[in-house]
Order: sequence, then C-alpha cells, then structure tokens
Amino acid sequence: MGFDVTGFRKNFPALNRKVCGNPLVYFDSAASSLTPIAVADKIRDFYLNNSANVHRGIHELSEEGTTAFEQSRAEIRTFVNAPSEQSVVLSYGCTDSINTIVNGFAASKLKSADTVLIAESEHHANIVPWQMLQKKIGFEIVKIPIDEHGRLRHEIMSEYAGKSIRFVCLASHSNATGVAHNVQEWTQWVHKQGGYLVLDAAQAVSHGAVDFKGLGVDFLSFSFHKMYGPFGVGALISKEEHLSDFVPVRGGGEMIDSVRFSGTTFAKPPQLLEAGTPNVAGVIGAGESIRFIRGFDSKELASHESSLAKMCREGVQSIEGVELLGNEDPQNAPLVSFAVKKCHPHDLSTLLNGYGIAVRAGHHCAQPVMDRYGFSGTIRASFLAYNTHDEVSYFVEKLKTSIKMLRDA
Repeated sequence: MGFDVTGFRKNFPALNRKVCGNPLVYFDSAASSLTPIAVADKIRDFYLNNSANVHRGIHELSEEGTTAFEQSRAEIRTFVNAPSEQSVVLSYGCTDSINTIVNGFAASKLKSADTVLIAESEHHANIVPWQMLQKKIGFEIVKIPIDEHGRLRHEIMSEYAGKSIRFVCLASHSNATGVAHNVQEWTQWVHKQGGYLVLDAAQAVSHGAVDFKGLGVDFLSFSFHKMYGPFGVGALISKEEHLSDFVPVRGGGEMIDSVRFSGTTFAKPPQLLEAGTPNVAGVIGAGESIRFIRGFDSKELASHESSLAKMCREGVQSIEGVELLGNEDPQNAPLVSFAVKKCHPHDLSTLLNGYGIAVRAGHHCAQPVMDRYGFSGTIRASFLAYNTHDEVSYFVEKLKTSIKMLRDA
C-alpha cells in the first residue's frame, strides 16, 4: 500500500492551522519537528495526574514518575543501540550534551600540544565549547575542510596521521547542507591516532536508525525536539569504558553519593552528569516520541522524506539565479538549502510566510559553512514524513513568485 501520509498527518493538529490566511506548510523540521498528539498527551497526563519529582520519594506518585522516567532511558538505549542504560545520560539537548563531553571528559584528556579536528560544516554547538576550553588549555583546533559539494576533504587524514589528534568532532549530517558524512571512516582513523570521535546526530535521529555500536563512535548526542519530542530534552551516549573518566560538570542534588562539609563523594554515571531536578515530563514525553516513531515503518518514512527533498531540489534548481548547497546523495538529510542572487534570505522567508510557508532563513548556526560558500545566509526547506508533494509544488510556485516580487521591487 505504501506510506499513508494523509493518515500520518492526522497526528499533528498544528497542520490544521492557518498562517496569514493560508494553510500551514511547515518546512522547518531540521530546526524543530511538530509534536504529535500522543507525545503532547503523555506530557499533559504527567502534569495533570502526577507532577512528583523522581528518584527522591518513596510515595506512589514519585515511584510512578521514576518508573516512567527510567523507562524512557531504556527506550533511548534500545532506539540508538547504546551499550547499556548506564551509558545513556539525559541532558537538556544536543548542545548541553556536547558541553558535558567537552568539560566532563575532554578537559582531562587534552594537553596544550594536542589537536582537535572539527568539521568545517559543524553546527556552532560542536565548535564553540571546544574554543572555550581551548582558551583554558591551549590545544590546537584545526578545521576539516569541505569541498564545493559539502563533503569532508580526506587529505587532512594524511597530513595529520601520527600527530597528537585527541578528538575528531563532526555531525552525521550537516544541518546547513544536509550532506551525510562517512562517520565510520573517520572513527576508524581517529582511533588509529589514539583519539576519540564526538558525533552530533541531531539531524539523523528522526530520519532513520542511528546505531551507536555499529558506528563505533565514542560519544553521540541528539535532541528530542527534532524527532517529534519535547524541547529541553536530549541524550548523551558514551562508550561504557569512558564513563569512569567523566568528572562532574554541575554540582547539586542527584549526582552525589554523600555530602559533608568535610567533603563530597559522587555517584557514578549517568547520575554523576544529571545534577538537579530533570525535565521529568519532557523525558517521559521523549520516550513516547520513540514509541511514536516505532509505530511506523522507518524505511517508508525515510523514503517519503527523501522523495520530498529530491522533488524540492529539482524544482528549486530550475529557478534562475538559485545556488544550492550540498549534493544529491540519497543518504543526505531531507533538506534543501539555497541562496538566490539579488534576494536576501530574510526577505524571501518573510514573503513565503505570507503564503503560510515556514522555512528557515539565515546562517543556521553554521557560519563557517556560509563563509566557505560566500553567502550571508540561505533559505533552508527541511522535511519530515508529515509533509506532502503537493506542499513542495506549492512552495516552488510561491518561491518563484516571491523572487520575482523582490527582483521587480
């Protein structure tokens, strides 16, 4: 029968609203996905019928909440094929996870003579924390250049082989170009150098299986607001052998064993890295987002999303003066990023909003990518399974109209 997009869309009430008098066309899922009814109901149910804190009480509400909270951790472990539940650290998002890796693990591993390689296509979240640590320690940060198609240039492997490479930091897919990177190749290389691979999987988790063990990376991070889940919840996945080398990055409740004025002893991970009251409702909602995704055929979802991106790319490419980022690899994330000559992306986004179309405009927290291609910013249309081919056709039509309006102004 194939994928039933009409039935799938019924899970998302936001798609029934209008923007500027037009039906909403939501093409900004690479930033944040829409939320299905099942996830919203799960969060609402917790707040209305429980709201107790977890891990701290022995009364029924606290025990119920703790059970649901830890069930979500178990769901995450299975979903990304993590080694154990202890290797799943709950965070406030991908950015928080990367900061925890940098300050809780990397800070004790790096010396001034070491080098950290960071992909030129990275989101700022996998650049800035390393730069902040660099100011304290003085190690070298070297970018892994990208070519004209957004692919990582492998020449740097030969140039830096045998040198003190401690960390390689990259995303599975660029959020600015959509280009998929060969994670396993980089992982094998950095391990030969005696280093670690830090992977940002934020653009991968909603589009297909992320296999932590299969990839072989040392650390993986992602956020649930990009995969039908709530804001303010993410996960850090670590190889088990690295857990004992983490030091706490925040102090407070939950992450301790005992506290006296004479000194404090700490809990083991993951609790060591989960100080304070967590976003309990959000974590429970995150588990529900995984169950929601598992209710559908992942290959059908991915195939539908890929076809939307292909159709959009072909439509946009046919417009005079459009310059696209990235390439046409079917392994790429389902997004299309482009600049238009003589049209500022913010102006285009504003006009498209008038037709009910939501796209992202700007540098997408990836300014080095924009510098690489000489753009101040781009328009980014990104897709999830609730989008339709009719919406893509409408988008291309209104994009042409908007470009003409700006050029004629």
